[in-house]
Amino acid sequence: MDSPIIEGVISNLVQEAEKTAQKKEDSENFKKLIPSLIEKGIDSLDLSMFSYEMKSKVLNSLGEEYLRKGNLDESQKAFVLAENKNKLIEVGDEFMKLGLCGKAIEAYKLAGSRGRLHSMGRQCLQEGRFSAAIRAFKATDDKEGLLSLGCSCIERGRYEEAFEIFSELGETERLKHLADACLKTQNYNICGEILKKIDDKEKLNALAEICMKNSQLKLATELFEAAENFSMLKFVRENFD
Repeated sequence: MDSPIIEGVISNLVQEAEKTAQKKEDSENFKKLIPSLIEKGIDSLDLSMFSYEMKSKVLNSLGEEYLRKGNLDESQKAFVLAENKNKLIEVGDEFMKLGLCGKAIEAYKLAGSRGRLHSMGRQCLQEGRFSAAIRAFKATDDKEGLLSLGCSCIERGRYEEAFEIFSELGETERLKHLADACLKTQNYNICGEILKKIDDKEKLNALAEICMKNSQLKLATELFEAAENFSMLKFVRENFD
């Protein structure tokens, strides 16, 4: 009486064994395809005929292989298409090891990793890589981090970066203080740009007069024009052009 039951169990075991063998064979065949797909590159692949699961498997396998070979750009493309955020973070980490901050930021953004972007911004701030820090903090809309970075930029004489940050945040009072700092250190070009930004015509005129005394006539002309001081603008053009 047990014979049919035993036969059924054996039949199921045989079927499972056949499925496992088939999967193993498919896996081996799939692995053989990877080198040729790697050579073609992600942009040249047409995977539209595959199911979502198969497409993801192909893309993740390619991404892993590109990552192993150090081809981070292609690896990133593959993981983006596979929607593999964890692997995109890994790609970003590899870019960081190579000092490619801009590419690391892009990878972290694609992964939606605010944590990595925040940590990177702090690290770049400590290391004095201000441009990269700005991009990282902007990517997460980290206003506190940007303010801290802007203050650090002023302390280290990085006025252009500070101008970019405070302009982004709409920090008018900080821009006024920055303009004063630029004036004291004779960074007249940046000072002029700041004064244009905050539309301080009185200080634009004063700065233009300083530039006149220093024979910086081109800058003086630009500043008088921004200040709408047309009489002085006419005077400079008629007497010094």
